[in-house]
Amino acid sequence: MSVDPASESAALPEREVPASLCWRCGKPVAAADVRCPLCRAPLARQAEPAARGEEVAEGAGVPLQDLLRTFAAMGIMLLVSLVGGLAVRTASSAGDGWSRPTINKALPPIVALEAIDTLVVLWALWRIRIRPAMPRKALSSRLLAWPAFVPVLLALLAFNCGYHWLLRQVGHFDLIEPQWLVAPGTAAAWFVAICVQPAIVEELFFRYLAIGVLRGVTGVHAAVMISSVMFGMAHLGVPLSIPVLIVLGVGLGYARIASGGLALPMAMHFAHNAAVLGLAAVWST
Repeated sequence: MSVDPASESAALPEREVPASLCWRCGKPVAAADVRCPLCRAPLARQAEPAARGEEVAEGAGVPLQDLLRTFAAMGIMLLVSLVGGLAVRTASSAGDGWSRPTINKALPPIVALEAIDTLVVLWALWRIRIRPAMPRKALSSRLLAWPAFVPVLLALLAFNCGYHWLLRQVGHFDLIEPQWLVAPGTAAAWFVAICVQPAIVEELFFRYLAIGVLRGVTGVHAAVMISSVMFGMAHLGVPLSIPVLIVLGVGLGYARIASGGLALPMAMHFAHNAAVLGLAAVWST
């Protein structure tokens, strides 16, 4: 004896009747659900794009416009990194060796590059509206994430230093030209350019916007991995460093997920870059 699926669904209580699919994990959710029972995604977000008349990416709760804007911002950052990297190399190789005028010529392109990146991220923050929230975590879990990621930070720093030490031994490549760091009057500028600006601006884009938007289309782990590749490729001006930057992006991405906020990945990014800067300064002496 066959049973009509429609009549069977009608006989179920309202809580058990699947009303739609979760925008994040794709599992059936009931009309009465406020959050997805599986991934805890806020289901109210599913109605937001449609209510604004926006086209939504298939199987997601993220407007197609926001996905396109995310990758448009990424494309601009790729172009800026490539052009900026060429400009830095042109400026730093001009003149007589590594004289002070040559060093001073190398700094303005880097400052201009980071200024443009900052404007791009500010535009993205203004134009991209959908940022799927991270699952709510207990305060104790968020606090425990800080000491738990100290070994992760040390491992990332060791990997970075080992990788670039190998590059120096094999091909005499430097991520940071040591002569730049000892130029009189440039220490503060290098500190802001290498430690402060990336820790704030890059985390806002890659760990806040990119992971937030991608989680509306993929799962958490895929969002971390894709955003990490984006993070590495955004440093196209230093192509030999892309592999280690992708690994760094994975660590920072999971710090974002584990802590539920940006403070931890920002602090890790700042500490990592400050340690690299300090080691480069020591090597230059």
